[in-house]
Amino acid sequence: MKTNTQEQYIKRIDRVLSYLVAHLNEPLDLNRLADEACLSPYHFHRIYEAMTDESISDTVRRLRLQRAPGHLLVSNSTIPYVAKQAGYSGVQAIGRAFRNVYGVSPAKYRHNGGIALLQSDTRLKKESNTHPGHD
Repeated sequence: MKTNTQEQYIKRIDRVLSYLVAHLNEPLDLNRLADEACLSPYHFHRIYEAMTDESISDTVRRLRLQRAPGHLLVSNSTIPYVAKQAGYSGVQAIGRAFRNVYGVSPAKYRHNGGIALLQSDTRLKKESNTHPGHD
């Protein structure tokens, strides 16, 4: 890919990511995201995955899960409500995803006041050090 073309794609994908973050609570439409990137839906989907190494749905799921710890700590929202806001079908589904990323259940994370984040950061750093070539 030519450098200028790649730079243009990076700017387009950045616009889409900004849009996603600002609209995470809304149903997301592939055509709207493609418009944000000024690409056809088919071309957008291909470029997005090539540039980010994940699908749009994976990105949305990841962003919503990254937002969940804040909801657990700063609100009195129930865990089922936080699961729904994160796009999960229920407590068990978010529990599996949350434990996979943060090392504890959402309830334990809330009870410990978010201490799992430090453990997660340490675990992620250890994993990246054991997998050469991954920054």
